[in-house]
Amino acid sequence: YEALSTNGRTFARLVPTSALEAGAVVAQMEAMGVKRVYVPTDGSEYGRALRWAFVSRAGSALSVVSSVASADGVLYAGSSPRGAAQVFDAAVTGNPKVALFAPSALELESFAASLSPAAQKQLYVSSPGFAASGEPAAASQFESAFKAAYGHAPATQAVFGYAAMQAVIRALQQAGSSAGNRSTVVHDFFQISNLSTAAGSISITKNGDVTFAGGPP
Repeated sequence: YEALSTNGRTFARLVPTSALEAGAVVAQMEAMGVKRVYVPTDGSEYGRALRWAFVSRAGSALSVVSSVASADGVLYAGSSPRGAAQVFDAAVTGNPKVALFAPSALELESFAASLSPAAQKQLYVSSPGFAASGEPAAASQFESAFKAAYGHAPATQAVFGYAAMQAVIRALQQAGSSAGNRSTVVHDFFQISNLSTAAGSISITKNGDVTFAGGPP
C-alpha cells in the first residue's frame, strides 16, 4: 500500500475480496469432485494473493500439486489472458477431462474465445454476482429499472458499479459542507455501515473491504 503511513487507506471496493473468491472456487471444486489442483501464477501481486488465498482455504478434500500432469483441476492465479490460455490449452492436451478454473480478472469473452475448443468445454470462470436464490430485492429492482431504461439486461458488474456510486454519494452527503475535503470524504466512506444499495445492505471494513448483510454474494 503506497505511502500507507502518510496517507492512510484511501482505497475501498464493493466487489468481494480474493479471499471470498478463493473460498467460492474451493467450494465449487469440492462439489465437482475435483481432488488434485495445479495452481500456476503469472507472478503478479494479484496472482500471488489469489494463489495464497486458495491454498490457505483448500480443505482436506483438495490437494495442491506441483505438476499439471497429476492434476484433475487447474486454477490459473493471474490476470494474463495469454498466460492462462497457454496453461489451459496445454492442460487439456494432456488430459481432455481436466477442469479449468479462471479468476474473475479473466471474465472476458475475448479470453474464452482465445482458448482451444477442448479447453473451452472444460472452462469455469469466477464472476462476482448473486445466485438467483440469494439475490437481494434491491438488485432485482436495479436490473428491472436498467432493462426498462436501456432495453437490455445489465452486465454482471453493473450492479456493483451502481452500488459504488451510491456509496460515494452517501459519503459526500455525510461530509456536507466539507464534501470538497478529500480526507473528510475518505473518512466518511470508511464509516459506511448497513447502507442500502443496489447490491444489498453493505458495510465498509477498516481495510476497505465490503461486507454484505446476509453474507457475501
